[in-house]
This record gives sequence, structure tokens and C-alpha cells, in this order.
Amino acid sequence: KGNDGNSNTRWSSGWANSQWWRVDLGRTRQVDRVTVNWEAAYASLYRIQTSTDGTNFTQAAEVTLTAPGAKTTTFAVRSARYVRIFGVTRATTYGFS
Repeated sequence: KGNDGNSNTRWSSGWANSQWWRVDLGRTRQVDRVTVNWEAAYASLYRIQTSTDGTNFTQAAEVTLTAPGAKTTTFAVRSARYVRIFGVTRATTYGFS
């Protein structure tokens, strides 16, 4: 999980499109879903990408949002050590968060 157990902390990108956040799962695992809890500075379009080596990523899903909040996306099970949330476009003038 990309969660530190404290709902008052968050990841925040620069104030631009095409920003990403990557989670290292520690070893290769079977992955079929990702939950992102977006705050007010959410992505209107983002991609969930996976990788076994941290360099070559493939797209698992593309998600369009119209409001912030928790969003769980499911996709075909795949082997992955790394999961990347790639924010394509921002819903606000701020970064992704």
C-alpha cells in the first residue's frame, strides 16, 4: 500500500499535467485493483500502470473522474512489483493530490 496510516498526509505533485507517483510493492505480486483517494486537487484523467522492473511500464487502466474522493479501479490480474499512478490531466489549476 502507498499509505502511511495517517489520513492527514498526502502526496502532491508539481502544478502541471503529466505527473506521476510510483509504489514499490517490495517484490512481484499479483495485482488486479488499485484504490486512490483523491483530495480536491484530483486528476480528471489518470492511468494506472504496472511494471516488474521499475523502468518498463504497461497500462492497466485509464480512469476519468468528475469529483474527488476514493476510487477503486479493477483490471485483469497481472504480475507487478511497481504500480504507477500517472496523472494525465488535472481537474484544477493545482497539482495532483
